Amino acid sequence: MSSKQHHYVTQFEDWMTLKNYSPKTIKCYTCAVRKFWEYCEARRADSDFVKADAPQIYLLHRYRKQQVSWQTVNGDYSALRLFYKHILDRDWNLKKLPRPRKVKSLPKVISPDQVSLLIEKAVTFKHKVFITLLYSTGLRLGEALNLRVEDIEASAMRIRVNDGKGNKDRYTLLSMDLLDMLRFYFRAFRPEGGWVFNGKYRGEQWSQKAAQHAIVEARRRAKLPDFVTAHVIRHCFATHLLQNGTDLVAIQQLMGHKYLKTTAQYIHLDNQHFIKITNPSDRIEAWEKTIKSVRSSANSATNTSPPIVRMLPYVAPLKTSKNAAPKPSAD
Repeated sequence: MSSKQHHYVTQFEDWMTLKNYSPKTIKCYTCAVRKFWEYCEARRADSDFVKADAPQIYLLHRYRKQQVSWQTVNGDYSALRLFYKHILDRDWNLKKLPRPRKVKSLPKVISPDQVSLLIEKAVTFKHKVFITLLYSTGLRLGEALNLRVEDIEASAMRIRVNDGKGNKDRYTLLSMDLLDMLRFYFRAFRPEGGWVFNGKYRGEQWSQKAAQHAIVEARRRAKLPDFVTAHVIRHCFATHLLQNGTDLVAIQQLMGHKYLKTTAQYIHLDNQHFIKITNPSDRIEAWEKTIKSVRSSANSATNTSPPIVRMLPYVAPLKTSKNAAPKPSAD
């Protein structure tokens, strides 16, 4: 990367800092722009490469050649659009460069018994406490690692979450079992520096990589699917709350969701929610009469009577002549 390009990237980083973007977003977006520059430099001598169409070519390359997910392509799109508009001061043609449509997929979850097994198989007591905290609070990985001792409000039985996603503060649950576990953990490990979870050295914050590795090791020992991560544990918190009868608005506040429709996705994971639903067809009198009529005809039919063809409700039978042989069933 040339000095000029490096200057532009630094400008972009400073602009996002002034806009109060989260450190994680700044890191991801600057990385996306650097990769874009590197790709453009590698294609400079290619006669087929049109500089004006560089963003479109690059995004298609990411999806078709590198086969990254649409979620990743969408992140690259956001970074490049901000970079072009606010740093390079160039137009961004939305007709030529439409934003990728979001892929709507349901979050994956595991059962409460599997969560219990995951905690049980954690390597150290510190890891057990951390996974228990994730499951009993619904915190994101970064939010859990950013917890400080003063955020544990035992008198109010709640945990304060500072600078959550979208720079929003909120409160979440503090169960009595988790509080007892945290008290025992504080006596045993005596974390320093104000952090609830210290890293390799006292007074330092536990890193995301080390925390993720702790969950991977517990998952491997418990022989659970590879998709089980810190975020899946967060999904389990919301899903199991819903299954226990907690209303969506309360779950939305605990999860820190901006929109209720984001929280509503957990309804599709709640099997009990669908079991409780009464099918409207169960109350249709016409269908009940049809069933009784068919059963009555079947009981009174003689051996010489033509066979009764099973039909879907409200589907009229085909008219045939009296002398025509009955057609075989489609089944």
